[in-house]
Amino acid sequence: MSKFKDMSELMNVVPTMKPEEWIPEGLKMLDLDSTHKACHSQSEIDFIRAACQMGTSACIQWRKAIKNRFETKAVESRSVLQDQRNRELKEVLDNLNQLKAEAGHMMSNASNQQVLLNAVSAERDGLRAELTASKRENYQLNKQLSDASVDLQLVEAKLEKQVVEHEVLVEYLKKRLLEALEAKVFAKTRPTMQDLTKRAHQTAVSKGWWDGVDDADAIVPEKLCLIHSEVSEALESYRNGEDMLWITDTGKPEGLLAELADVVIRCADLSEALGLDLGSAMSTKMDYNDTRPHRHGNKKC
Repeated sequence: MSKFKDMSELMNVVPTMKPEEWIPEGLKMLDLDSTHKACHSQSEIDFIRAACQMGTSACIQWRKAIKNRFETKAVESRSVLQDQRNRELKEVLDNLNQLKAEAGHMMSNASNQQVLLNAVSAERDGLRAELTASKRENYQLNKQLSDASVDLQLVEAKLEKQVVEHEVLVEYLKKRLLEALEAKVFAKTRPTMQDLTKRAHQTAVSKGWWDGVDDADAIVPEKLCLIHSEVSEALESYRNGEDMLWITDTGKPEGLLAELADVVIRCADLSEALGLDLGSAMSTKMDYNDTRPHRHGNKKC
């Protein structure tokens, strides 16, 4: 930096200084101006005028100093410019090399992508072929399944029919078996009318209802009245709205059905005491009733 503030201050002291003193200062002041326009600046003109006033020798020294300065600046500028150009060229070359590398990488990627695309296309074609075969096989399976479903429905209908027929047959056999068992059991256990009449008379005798009776014919009217009393009790039970058959707390059967049973029991007791076959008489009378006309000749009741 110059020790003077500006060019005016330097020009004021130039006449009192030696050229080797003020010329460097002047160059320093010129460096403050534009490098490319300093030779045409007003400061240079002022310094030339000052150098002319100092004499030819000072002017020549100043011009040489100016020339050396600009030659040095030009060399420096060219060097800087060359360095800048070299750097820019290197940067361009580096960018170009990078672009080439990227282009090569992209071409390599493109080649790999093409290979991959070819592989994908081949796999896609294979999958399409498999899908076509699978669809064909699926169609055949569906057709077979449909046929099997129809066959299954026919078999199910046939089996259902056979099951129904089997159930009907089983029910029929059960019924026949039960009837056979009942017939067999009843043939062994069901008492005949003769058995019932004997039992009714034996029970009456054992309970003392025939004590002191030597001639059964003598008490026939009494026994008929008792039979009539059982019929009356049956009528009263029916009129009272009792159940057809019910059991008292003591275990005695009551009701219309129980009274009718008493009527039959007393009839059986009397017929057995008289030595009569009530069952045979009932069968004979029923056979005759089958031959009688409607309401036995239109009787009222």
